[in-house]
Amino acid sequence: MANRDLTAHVKRIGSQDKIATGILTAIVGVVMVLVVAIIAYILIRGGMRALTPGFLTNTPTDDVLPGIVYQLWDSFYLLLVTLVISVPISLGAAIFLVEYAPDNWITSAASTAIETLHPRAYHPAGARGRAAQPARRSARHGPHALGDHA
Repeated sequence: MANRDLTAHVKRIGSQDKIATGILTAIVGVVMVLVVAIIAYILIRGGMRALTPGFLTNTPTDDVLPGIVYQLWDSFYLLLVTLVISVPISLGAAIFLVEYAPDNWITSAASTAIETLHPRAYHPAGARGRAAQPARRSARHGPHALGDHA
């Protein structure tokens, strides 16, 4: 009796899996058609524009389309400002989490996420099975690599 229930359950899961796979395949197909249409539109409209003189350096006026140098400079400037703001904040957060933060669920989740994203950063290459985890520091942090600090 239990074997029949299990067989029916497996068949039901198999049919649900086929339906879900079909729906996801249809969604991916629609998205791919849209992406290809957008890329074709950009290449057709932008390809003709790239062949015109002054494509890079035209100044914007009413009768002439502007060149793309200004947009490239704005993109570079935005990237530079973003780096200047985000790198010190993220570096400070990383140093705090590694050196000063107490062991709690936040530091545990952060270290698990880092080990999940970059497993080779903490385990030697070619190690099989469970690799040795770095030792957790005590509340006093113990001796530091650059000398004792207590």
